[in-house]
Amino acid sequence: MTIEELKKLIEIGEKIDIEFKKSQDELNKDLYESVCSFNNRDGGHIFCK
Repeated sequence: MTIEELKKLIEIGEKIDIEFKKSQDELNKDLYESVCSFNNRDGGHIFCK
C-alpha cells in the first residue's frame, strides 16, 4: 500500500471495512473484536494510534 492509498483510506473515515482505534499502553479488547469480525467478513483495515 502506498502512502497515497493510506491517506485516501484515512480521509474516507470509518465504515464497514475501516476502523480507527486508540490505545495508550496496551491493545484494548475491542481491537481484538474488530480483528475477529474482519476475519469473519471480507477483511478490512484497522488503524491504531
